[in-house]
Amino acid sequence: MKKWFDVAITNIFVFIGLILFFTKVAPLIIYNCDDWIYLGEIRLPIPLWGSWNPTRVFFETIMPICGRIAGYVVYPITGNFVKSVTIVSAFFLSALITIMCICFYKLMRERFGKTELQALFLELFFIAMFFMIFRTRSESSYMFCAEDLCCVFNYIMPGVLNAIVVLVMAKYQNFSDSFKSFSVAKKCAFIVLLYFALLSNIFHSVITISYCTAKAIRRLITDCISKEKTLGKLIYETRIEMIIVFAWLMVLLFEKSGGRAGDFETGLDIVRTLLQFKAIMFAVSIPFIIIVVESIVYTVISILEKSEIRPLVLELLVGLAITFVFLFLLNSKVGYMSRVDATWGIWFYLILLCSIVFSELQSRMNLRSGVSVGLLLVIFFLCYYPDGKYMISSSRNRNYELCYKTSSYYEQSIIAADKEGKDTMYIKIPEVEVYNGTNLTFYPGFGDAVSKTLYLNGIIDNIIVVVEQADPSLNEEFLGVD
Repeated sequence: MKKWFDVAITNIFVFIGLILFFTKVAPLIIYNCDDWIYLGEIRLPIPLWGSWNPTRVFFETIMPICGRIAGYVVYPITGNFVKSVTIVSAFFLSALITIMCICFYKLMRERFGKTELQALFLELFFIAMFFMIFRTRSESSYMFCAEDLCCVFNYIMPGVLNAIVVLVMAKYQNFSDSFKSFSVAKKCAFIVLLYFALLSNIFHSVITISYCTAKAIRRLITDCISKEKTLGKLIYETRIEMIIVFAWLMVLLFEKSGGRAGDFETGLDIVRTLLQFKAIMFAVSIPFIIIVVESIVYTVISILEKSEIRPLVLELLVGLAITFVFLFLLNSKVGYMSRVDATWGIWFYLILLCSIVFSELQSRMNLRSGVSVGLLLVIFFLCYYPDGKYMISSSRNRNYELCYKTSSYYEQSIIAADKEGKDTMYIKIPEVEVYNGTNLTFYPGFGDAVSKTLYLNGIIDNIIVVVEQADPSLNEEFLGVD
């Protein structure tokens, strides 16, 4: 009982620590137009043929729900919608990450028979890798960092969601057979999880599909070599994985019908993608590279010696390869290969492989508790060094104070106009270059997006028409430039 209490306390601390991180260290902040729009507009939680984003059900459902919670539940307490969104977003993202960590803990306990303390150590090692992987300087990137708040919901959360699916499935030697023994509630929970994972973002649903495909390939090769089973029997034993892959192909068909897909009807730019991948590779920290190199050595050993981690390691290696090829080709069309949030699946598989191989190293070396704690402290120090600062969720303005000031300026101005009973208001904004697709904050129409979202989330009583007026005297205050 005490050991389970220790597990619960550890994960509560992980959860609270993540919330503090996403509210204080690297706050999730509303800043650009997409952030405001998607916090307000909600869709039916089903794929919509021919819409702008036909299959991004998770993002376009969860983000406005978080907006509603921020407006109707947290705002009455804080009196500040911008801060309320930060709190709710941090809570939801932290909950997803904590669930992912718990799933990894269960993988260590139930498939590899680790003790509670060993599994807890490995869980903390696992989550630390997400922060250490790109830790090369102050305000460095990390695995939960995105271009903006909208991309946190649209890329990071789908990545974590699909990671949870993989970890749940990886816990079982034969998931298709194990699924039959699930209770009705457990089956329904997994189906809902899988539904939103597949209907999240094709950049990240491939994480699940890569694992399912790798699982089927490994079983097929292994059993065909041993000539123990027929092809029909092998397909039956991986039927759940095959159903998931087929469902994903339907998702791709829906995605192809969408308006956003038409924006990327271009050829493959392999050279650009190679250069972008080179750039992100140079951002990987040296300590993480050392861990990867050591993992490669022990991966070879585990495969040659047919250790208990061998089947899963082989599946993850194939999953990593499939994910890399898919994302490389996809990013050759959209040009996102240097973005962490768009290549999340590659790094997740690498971190998971390192963590599982490290669990084998832990067993081989029979690491004592003191040594494990000491090693963990070194890893945490490497995550903190040199100053514990990480990037915030706004690539267009890395200054949190300016982002907060800008969004609060719009919010408070519109709320004040609503209290005065106005239906139209004028707001002064910095004078910036003509909107060219890169400025998503200071341009005509942004205020209307803020007004509509504040109305939909119960902050104001009526939608107010907002008219922007350029004022160069505000440039320094809101842009930090003269």
